[in-house]
Amino acid sequence: MKRNYSASSSDTDEVQQLKLACQMATDMAQLKQGFLGRISHELRSPLNGLIGMHQLILNDLCDSPEEEREFIAKAHDSALKLIKLIDEMVMISKTEQGTDVMEIETIPLTEVFQDIYDLTYLQAANRNLQLDIVMPDPEIYVKADLRRLRQVLTSLVDSAIAHMSEGSIHLHADPVPETQQVYLYLEDQRSPDCWQEPVDLLNTPPSPELTWNGSPSPGLTLMANKLLLELMHGSLELLNVPSMESSAQPETSRILCKLPWGSSEPETPTHAITN
Repeated sequence: MKRNYSASSSDTDEVQQLKLACQMATDMAQLKQGFLGRISHELRSPLNGLIGMHQLILNDLCDSPEEEREFIAKAHDSALKLIKLIDEMVMISKTEQGTDVMEIETIPLTEVFQDIYDLTYLQAANRNLQLDIVMPDPEIYVKADLRRLRQVLTSLVDSAIAHMSEGSIHLHADPVPETQQVYLYLEDQRSPDCWQEPVDLLNTPPSPELTWNGSPSPGLTLMANKLLLELMHGSLELLNVPSMESSAQPETSRILCKLPWGSSEPETPTHAITN
């Protein structure tokens, strides 16, 4: 007797979930590999700059004591910025390993947006950039770690400010009831390619001409904040921007951050599981 066997719907769902989990694990492993490669590439430039300035001083190539002090001051400033960058990477590593635990709580999004504006508007004004942060409805809440979410959004806005010479930066939020998420959109007038620089980094020899302005590159910023958002059960992605009909129109970079929608009812903070 010939028998026909067919998988039940529950078995099919389980297989799909396993495939999805496997794909997510693979994507995260690739992201971490690229993140480590990006860090090593990123640290080389400021370290080379420090070594170069010290060599000028040690080889008596300065024209005057004043110029020597100027090089020392620049080297000191670069060292402080380098330490700040290393501290940020260590914090992300500790969070990912679970030694620095996140506290996931319900946060009013308008409070976070106000903090971002207060922390970044002076830098934008000093570079003659237009900073447009649209305050969300006071009733919109998200589930996140307040300190890390503030760090993520500040970092993304700071990166835009540091790598733009003109144009505008726009941040706004849209609740999406269908997915029980809140979408945060960050747009600025740069080419979307600026974020994609590290895609093939591990297969490309590092360039000795990599310049460093004291801020992490857009690529490292994107990777670090993607990791943090995923640890908060959110996500970060680059959106395809339709090409402009007129070449005179500025290019646009657009980032979407998704966070779980929170309730305005009081909740007990929970610890995010990171490993």
